[in-house]
Amino acid sequence: MKRQRLLAILGLTAALVAGSLGTSGAAAQASDYEQRYEADKAEAEKYYDVVYKVANADKDALVAQVTADMESLAELLNNDYQELKKKYPPGPANGLIHNQYQRSINPGNTLGSFGRYYESYKRIRDRYSNDVKSGAYPKSLIDDYKDELKPDSRTGGAMKRYAANKADDDVREKELESIRQTRENTYKQILEERNRAVQEILEDRQKLITDVMNYRQRIFDEAPIAVKPLTVSFAEIKVMIDGELQTFEQPPVNDSGNVLVPMRAIFEALGATVLWNEEQRAVQAKKGGTTIDLKLGSKDALINGSPKTLDAPAKLVGSSTMVPIRFISEALGAKVEWDQLTQTVLIETK
Repeated sequence: MKRQRLLAILGLTAALVAGSLGTSGAAAQASDYEQRYEADKAEAEKYYDVVYKVANADKDALVAQVTADMESLAELLNNDYQELKKKYPPGPANGLIHNQYQRSINPGNTLGSFGRYYESYKRIRDRYSNDVKSGAYPKSLIDDYKDELKPDSRTGGAMKRYAANKADDDVREKELESIRQTRENTYKQILEERNRAVQEILEDRQKLITDVMNYRQRIFDEAPIAVKPLTVSFAEIKVMIDGELQTFEQPPVNDSGNVLVPMRAIFEALGATVLWNEEQRAVQAKKGGTTIDLKLGSKDALINGSPKTLDAPAKLVGSSTMVPIRFISEALGAKVEWDQLTQTVLIETK
């Protein structure tokens, strides 16, 4: 009897221990799935942030270039008109014609050629801005993409489905792929809208110039004046440090697959101090306990005195000394990634 009781106690103890281990194992596995989910979510949000910031930087660049061109064009036409007034002073016979021409080149007159161009530009700008703005109405392209990353809202998409099935590897792969496809499609649509906006603005600008020059020739019998063409450009290669897009006077360039950036700007953005030796055409950068030495035109560099080989030599582009960003960033202890979709170098120093 005592032996049977002892066996029963031992069996009960074993069952309790097994149950405890099973619960503990399940909890550990659940924790692993939760950590994996959080890591996937953070990465998806990081790459959303890249698209959002790059798209808005392009929009801001377009607005800045067109605004500057409008101001220059308005000044050119007004100065020209002042010269025409000297040559053909307004009087009782032609005062009305002078007024009509002046209104045609006034950006603030919505009935004139310049005013119509300006109003059309605002509509194009607002349409484009709406597609890259978060919280826009109607819903923007960028917000449709953002909805895919919402795990706990009514509008949640892929990440919400993933959140509900963290332990299912097939669901995880399917929804992460959905997010990647959404990112790619969204950025492609944004680029298409950007290019469409540029094309429409350039066409409207040319129509303005043609109308004004025809009007000018008809009224004053003067040959058209030269108007500098508007060339809209965007940064081909972008650099983001700790989530912030960088702006350089000399844009980054691609040198046989290596991204080169302005030496002083990138060193200082990464928290390093820079010394330039003009005689030796050499630079020394210091950050904390790290010292980097390199020479213009050479692939040979030193990190704390130890020789290293660069993928591409430092070189002059315009008046800027350009250095390979991957080597510089990694030498200063930063993590470097390349986002092929947006052509952006991602640097993390934290």
